[in-house]
Amino acid sequence: MRVRLETPRDFSFRNTVSSHGWSALAPFSSTSDGSAVATVVPMPGGGARRIVLRDDGGAVLESPGA
Repeated sequence: MRVRLETPRDFSFRNTVSSHGWSALAPFSSTSDGSAVATVVPMPGGGARRIVLRDDGGAVLESPGA
């Protein structure tokens, strides 16, 4: 399942990813320019999955890879 979250007009994904240093803490990782952030989330029924979130011009999109 892919997730797309609409964001407010003045929302900055890159500023949010870069703020307060949280994206540098495990289990997060981010690109050096803040254009994507990855983390690991628990799955219903057990196990875990790595997800990558990217800015998609007015939304945050879960995307494969990176």
